[in-house]
Amino acid sequence: MKTNKLVQGALIASLFGVLAVLNTMTGTMFDSLIGYGMAIPMAIYSYKTGLKEALMTSVASMVIAFLFGTLSYVLIVLSSLGMGTVVGLCLKNKAKKETMLVLGATFFFLSDFLYFYIFSGVLGINLLTESKEMYNQIIAVVPSLSNVFTFQNFYNLIPLSILIMSFLQSYLVMMLCALFFKRLRIPFDMSIHIATFRFSPKMGYILAIMLAGSMIARQYFGNVVIVQYIYFISILGFMVDGLAFLSFYLIIRNHGRYSNLLIFLVFIPFLQTLLVILGIIDIFVEIRQILYNKYQ
Repeated sequence: MKTNKLVQGALIASLFGVLAVLNTMTGTMFDSLIGYGMAIPMAIYSYKTGLKEALMTSVASMVIAFLFGTLSYVLIVLSSLGMGTVVGLCLKNKAKKETMLVLGATFFFLSDFLYFYIFSGVLGINLLTESKEMYNQIIAVVPSLSNVFTFQNFYNLIPLSILIMSFLQSYLVMMLCALFFKRLRIPFDMSIHIATFRFSPKMGYILAIMLAGSMIARQYFGNVVIVQYIYFISILGFMVDGLAFLSFYLIIRNHGRYSNLLIFLVFIPFLQTLLVILGIIDIFVEIRQILYNKYQ
């Protein structure tokens, strides 16, 4: 049994090596496929083995990726391995789907943070310059937007956008894993519809402390990157719960088909505040049960 685990782990690590060579030869065409797709076999392996074996395989895969792939490929492998391990171990230990979502998003966020901020110089990325180019392209299409949406507003949304993408990537991999696990007859009992997500009061207190602490820190240290991200993480946590609550409300009112459009509310400034307020209320008050009893 132990030999089989080692062989399976070695196969996953070697597959990352083969993909590193193919990805380099094809000009990084398969970044998305590797980032999302390879999380699935890692999730299956983590589910069938455990934390120790998953860590050994992850370390071996990272070393191989570093030897044969580019730096951007290494960061993709980091997020893929992390997300796969999180899904497998959360299912194995029957953890909550909210835990799976947040931990998975953490790995994608870490990968993106390293990509855009830590290794941006090595990778030839100038976030400020590229942001200006993107902003100018948007203004060229809609010139009147410049009167109400300045470049500074646009630039300040980048950290939030990265965080939102991290959660969306985590959610996408969870859906892919659910699909493949059911095909392989591996138990995946949790529902991952956005309406079923709800953070516990304990997580709510953690988010509230992060939010309050970051707001105080901003008064003394200004817009330091780490402080900004702590602030945005706490805000986004409440917003995700707010989105889940709105989706739940639409479903019990028989308007569930509109729940897919709720994601666009995240990008509207004054509605962001509304989502945060709804998220806080939903976490600390049993409002869903009240609404369910009222409309069902």
